[in-house]
Amino acid sequence: MYDDILLFIKLIEVGSFSKLSNITGVAQSTISRRIANLEEEFKTELIIRTTNNLRISNAGTFLYEKFKNHKLYLENTISEVRQNYGLDTKGILRIALPVLLSKNIIAPYLGQFLEEFPDIDLILSYRSSYIDLIEEGFDAAVTTYEPTAKSYKVILLKKFYIQLYATPEYLANNGPIDTLDIAISKSTVGFLSVDGSYTNDFVAVNTITGETKNGTIPHPRIYIDNLINAYELASSHKMMITAWDSLLENELATGKLIKILPEYYFREITCYLILPSHTLTHPQQSFVKFIQDCYARIID
Repeated sequence: MYDDILLFIKLIEVGSFSKLSNITGVAQSTISRRIANLEEEFKTELIIRTTNNLRISNAGTFLYEKFKNHKLYLENTISEVRQNYGLDTKGILRIALPVLLSKNIIAPYLGQFLEEFPDIDLILSYRSSYIDLIEEGFDAAVTTYEPTAKSYKVILLKKFYIQLYATPEYLANNGPIDTLDIAISKSTVGFLSVDGSYTNDFVAVNTITGETKNGTIPHPRIYIDNLINAYELASSHKMMITAWDSLLENELATGKLIKILPEYYFREITCYLILPSHTLTHPQQSFVKFIQDCYARIID
């Protein structure tokens, strides 16, 4: 009966049995029979048939007005189900990304993602602060802050280890830096935390022996809260910098930078993918796989 009502709504909208037959591919005789069945169900005439045209009865007008919006609602609902839970990859995604953890890891492959999914558009917000997906309306976020609320899905992407780097020119001018004490005595860069506080403390971890050593940089000359310009600082040949391999991938490959004391790291940065707790739409699922693939490319 419901299918016959929707067929009746379509008949009224196109205006004739022949047009409806051409649109749907259903024979006119079949359409006429189904409308007649509908009239039998309601025990009233819905269509006033004449030789030259089709007129709708009062009962037909009432039925059409009541159900015409139901057709649109059903079409919209079907579209939403396909998009959210089916294989429909159309949609707009709002994504929060940290600049540092996107530079060489995600950004080079975004064009490839757009090419693979031509019906998914991205709105990217580059952030280093804590992200609240619900309040800020993001579909996903890559962040170094693990949310404490249980209303999110959290996927561990990668742990990055902060190490020391310098240019060959710096090392030529400052002699060999082959012990932790020498490295610390020559360090000039401190850190600003998210809340704006200064810190020059460090914990050095020897990846070979597992030994740890706590200490303090004696006299930092620069405090920074973002390593995006780390290489630019090092390129002055006046200082060592802290960063991680994938951030300086090109500079290390071309010999512009050299890793100092490669057996030590001084801090650990954990990178997470934060997602809503509800069932992910297919566009969200596609982007999650893309992000995981990006981080899987990193060679430790």
